[in-house]
Amino acid sequence: MPNMLWIYQPAWAVSIILLGGAIAHAGDVIQPKSQSSYQAVTGEDGEEDRRQWDRLYRVPGYVFGKEPASFVRTSLKLLPRGRALDLGMGEGRNAAFLAKNGWWVDGVDISEVAIRKAKKLAQENGVSLNTFNADLGHYEIEPESYEVVMCIEFFLRGLLPKIRRGVEPGGVFLMETNAAPHPGVGGESRDHSPRPGELKAAFQGWDVLVYRESGSRIQMAVKKPLKGGT
Repeated sequence: MPNMLWIYQPAWAVSIILLGGAIAHAGDVIQPKSQSSYQAVTGEDGEEDRRQWDRLYRVPGYVFGKEPASFVRTSLKLLPRGRALDLGMGEGRNAAFLAKNGWWVDGVDISEVAIRKAKKLAQENGVSLNTFNADLGHYEIEPESYEVVMCIEFFLRGLLPKIRRGVEPGGVFLMETNAAPHPGVGGESRDHSPRPGELKAAFQGWDVLVYRESGSRIQMAVKKPLKGGT
């Protein structure tokens, strides 16, 4: 999603260029309500968010490319086989990648346009996705129903307890996102980005497989204990 104020690795430079061109092509400048991609879903006006993201994705090509995030690719060996849930799926690059590698994948996004493109990408990869068009602020996750849940470039604080319940014992939660600059600083970003240490605290008691805070970026993979880790 838009407002690419950070550059995490060289590949993202290409995404920034494509994104700027895509928005210009769409006609109107899109101003999301948060500071990193895929996060306008967390705004209070769900219908306005839906319209903004539909406009963003209603362009030729894939705004964020067809290849998975590098963190998803390198974390593949950490993920148990089974069902996976991609929250804030966007155009489906990560969901399609997991499906191609043997997972049964559910993807959720607020944008119908993004979902159509995700299905097309999955078809190109010879796989299928089970998709849901929903505002994640109101989305419910069935308890202990997924071996893998991932949020890539997306954060919604109210989803964290639902994710804890939704991951199967022994399952993994994978997240990569921007961090809030500092507790109490950054205006809206503090509501739509985790504060330093917040994710670790939210998943206390889970096994930490990966945790990195580098600049404003957070990468985390945590494994739910087989017993008593809800």
